[in-house]
Amino acid sequence: MTTNETAPNSADFTYGSYLKIDELLSLQECVSTDPDSGVAEHDETLFIIIHQVYELWFKQILHELDHIVACLEVDRVGAARNHLKRVLKILKTLVGQIDVLETMTPAEFASFRDFLANASGFQSAQFRELEFLLGIKDRIDLDWFTGAEGERLRARYDSPTLWDAFVGFLARDASMCQARCWTAMFESRLPKVSSCSGRWSNATEMNASLAYVRPSPISTKGSRNGGTATS
Repeated sequence: MTTNETAPNSADFTYGSYLKIDELLSLQECVSTDPDSGVAEHDETLFIIIHQVYELWFKQILHELDHIVACLEVDRVGAARNHLKRVLKILKTLVGQIDVLETMTPAEFASFRDFLANASGFQSAQFRELEFLLGIKDRIDLDWFTGAEGERLRARYDSPTLWDAFVGFLARDASMCQARCWTAMFESRLPKVSSCSGRWSNATEMNASLAYVRPSPISTKGSRNGGTATS
């Protein structure tokens, strides 16, 4: 929420006020102490920033995937495809961040790790939300998370997955896709498909392909938890 002094189009509305730079740069609070200097261990700052950036990108990926689901539910497959490409670019960026983290030696990491106690990346609620949205719902116990995080995860667990939305789209538009054009969004190796018609003239444009299935009516049975659709 903005005040009158920092409202859009006001003289004081700046890059810094818009992005909350002061607040953002105050969020890196180290908990370690160098026994020699009495200040925080040097490499803890990098560790915090890397993981805060991961969480910001997780937020954006969830934002994009929710939009993709909404697009597929109203058959806006072109928009869904474009935003899926954006998600793929973000995932490449996330992988690239590991290169930065790997500049930290084991000894440098060990210098502050004990100060983190039981804190672990496995406790990332947003990462678990991504798993649920992508159909992976059997790797954690929801009771591990409480409060707002627990409520958010339960809502995500009960919501349709990206796979559900995609299979639902196919079920509605089965006439647009021949039997050998069963496509999905989660395979990295894309077999060439040439027997499509209509808007699916290039099935690989959906950035994924699942498998060949026998010619039969499409059903969404068993898709809630990421399982393959059956005829």
